[in-house]
Amino acid sequence: MNKVRTPRVSVLMPVYNGESFLREAIESILAQTFIDFEFLIINDASTDRSIEIIESYHDHRICLLHNENNLGIGASLNKGIKYARGEYFARMDCDDISMPNRLFKQVAFMDNHPEVGVCGTWTKAFSNGDEWINKYPIDSESIKCRMFYNPGVAHPSVMLRKDMFVVNELYYGESWIHVEDFDLWVRAKNHMQFANIPEILLHYRGSQRQVSRIDNEGQRGDAAKIRERLLIELGIYPSDEEKDIHESIIAYNFKETKDYLEKVNAWLLKIKDANLNKKKYAEPIFSNQLSNSWFIACYWTARLGNNTWNILRKSPLYNRNQITSIDKIKHFLKCKVKFW
Repeated sequence: MNKVRTPRVSVLMPVYNGESFLREAIESILAQTFIDFEFLIINDASTDRSIEIIESYHDHRICLLHNENNLGIGASLNKGIKYARGEYFARMDCDDISMPNRLFKQVAFMDNHPEVGVCGTWTKAFSNGDEWINKYPIDSESIKCRMFYNPGVAHPSVMLRKDMFVVNELYYGESWIHVEDFDLWVRAKNHMQFANIPEILLHYRGSQRQVSRIDNEGQRGDAAKIRERLLIELGIYPSDEEKDIHESIIAYNFKETKDYLEKVNAWLLKIKDANLNKKKYAEPIFSNQLSNSWFIACYWTARLGNNTWNILRKSPLYNRNQITSIDKIKHFLKCKVKFW
């Protein structure tokens, strides 16, 4: 009796009306130098030519699954995980492009680091003729500190270790709006290590990630709920005002008043003290992250003049070794020339 060989990697790619760039995405996976994979494509009730495009490929590694109704990314990925046979799951979006050696490098890294459950990569984003590099933290502790604000890995670039997620019953939350990855990483961070390969192994099509105003509001609201959960883990039950301050720091939506800056200072110090007590995040990485937030808040409110310069330096959050001389000069000059 012939046994069906189990592939090492299951590539999971949900598709909903992705005809515009679907061929590029599919072909970037089929062209991988690492060939021991299955390619699970989950059609999320597309109404365009997506199915026709997928069925035009006759590669035995492609397995097309269908949702009767549009379920969203989280539910589609959970369906893919249910059918996946690989030791590792690799994420892919239907409008991105994986570099030819992406799977090879991620499998090699995961094989050599059995403690790592999530391995992402750096990405190059491109949109309307512009492009920029997204560099994520490399080591697990830095990634987890970054996660206090936002996801520390690029979701479309990740490779996941199947056993760690299945054993700990870690699946995508299906009700989250565009932050299903953030929620999953936050739940996974106490069960495994994270890593990012410091190479651009995925090209990320930014223009296609624009969602409606209603979806954007839902995304911000859901992300804020996740961040509140992280604050509660530190023993902080934030007031409505503190929630607003926290979100303004993350969104770079600073108010140009001395009173606001003083509240930012007090809030960041409260978070710092809570972590020193609970020891949830590695130090001094976490405190340095808070110090950086403090400098940015002061930098972007420099129109207040010398007030921000003085407030910046007087705070226990001020870390002169973390701020470059050029940044110090720029901030000082912005304070002196209020209307720069």
